[in-house]
Parts: sequence; structure tokens; C-alpha cells
Amino acid sequence: MEPNNAGRDPLPKTPDPLADWLEEPGSTAPGRSSWLPILAIVVCVALLSGAAYALVKLRKHPAPGSGLTAEQTALASPGSAWARDFPVSTKADLDGVCRGWYYPQSPPATGPAPHSITVTVLDDVFKIRRQPDSVDLPDGVKKQFRDAWQSSDPAKVQIVACVDFKAAGKSLGTCRFTTPKPTTVSFEEGVYEVTAYEVATGRKLLQVQLTGAAKDCPAAAVVSAEGPAVLRTEVTDRQLYDKLHALVER
Repeated sequence: MEPNNAGRDPLPKTPDPLADWLEEPGSTAPGRSSWLPILAIVVCVALLSGAAYALVKLRKHPAPGSGLTAEQTALASPGSAWARDFPVSTKADLDGVCRGWYYPQSPPATGPAPHSITVTVLDDVFKIRRQPDSVDLPDGVKKQFRDAWQSSDPAKVQIVACVDFKAAGKSLGTCRFTTPKPTTVSFEEGVYEVTAYEVATGRKLLQVQLTGAAKDCPAAAVVSAEGPAVLRTEVTDRQLYDKLHALVER
């Protein structure tokens, strides 16, 4: 879906139901759902049809709430294009671009390269967004382009790439953990949608689907205590670079 407003026409003067929530992201009390963390040291890595053996410790704890009601989530979905009347100052502000916000005071993704970018991934267990500290880039990428992937100033970021889980792919076997008791966790492909938006306008620049290529059982993982425990492959930095570098370097 294309954004409703690309930053060129004024939006209707409708109260923004998310303004109060934006002031303190993550301040909402934890919800009632419980979660099952698995802290593991891998002893053996699973083959696609095999299993990995690990030492694990199981503990239940509350899941942090997103702070959004179902109605607010719909209003803040990508494409709703809420213009913010303040500049980007934090990473949390950039996460808001994936919820449909844009920041007219940010630099546009136009003119000569490089165009700075931030990647933000929706955690499928905790339902909160996280930004990797850095993206591992291929050898040979020029310094000015590397710097554009690792900006220390959120106010200068021109593009946000949102990575969201969409569907489960084929089964890759299981990952097995051995402490405090034998625990086998299903392992399957994760299919993700990667959408890049211009921070200044909310304009969609790119949208692709990727199947996570990281197919080894992880050394540490978190799974939900609700329903069957399952781990999924994640999108690699190389996959992100291959799909997004043209936006940064041209």
C-alpha cells in the first residue's frame, strides 16, 4: 500500500491519537502474556534435517506491551502518514516511520549519494522494534557509504528500512536444548517484508519479501510461552545490503 500522503499536500487537521504515546515509548505497563526465554550455549549445530544440542535455562516473565490498542495500531499502520511537528532526535522517533509517521524537518532522500539509512526490525516475540547497532557490510564498500549505514545522528537519517515477519516457510528440522530438561524447538524458515520509507515524507521507496538466510540454530533465543515453541531463520545483513544498497549509494 502506498502512503496516503507523500509530504506534498497538507494532511487534514485531525487529532493524532498517538501523540501522547509517542512522548514515552515503551512506558506502558507489561501485558498479561507470558514469555519463555531460552538462554543457550550451543554444543552442536543442527543440519537442516537434524538438531542442535544446547544447555538452556527456562524462565517465564511478562512481555512488554507495545502501548498501542488495536484501533491505534490500525491508525498508525504504514501508509497512514502522520506528519510530526518536531524533528527526529532519537532512535524511537525513527521506529515511528514504520508505524506511518514522517518528519518533514528531516533531510530528504534526494540529491547526490550517500543517503543515510537505519534498519529497524520488529521482534516477533516481544512485538517491539529494535535497531541493530551496525550492519555488517561487504568488503570493498567505500567509507562514505559505510558511514551512511551507521549514522550516529538520528536527525540526519534519510531512509528507514522496516523489517517485519510475514509468514512461516518450510520446516528446517529442530533445535534441541538439554537443560533443565530436554527441550526440542521447531525450526523453520521465516519470510519477511522489507519496506523502505523516506523519513521526510513517508514516501515508500522499496518493498520486497525475503526468506531469512541465517539457517543455523542460534546460540541464544527467546520464544513465546503461548502456543508451540518455534524458532525461525532471520534476514542476514548481506541480504539487507543486497536489496537496499542502491537506495544508499545512488
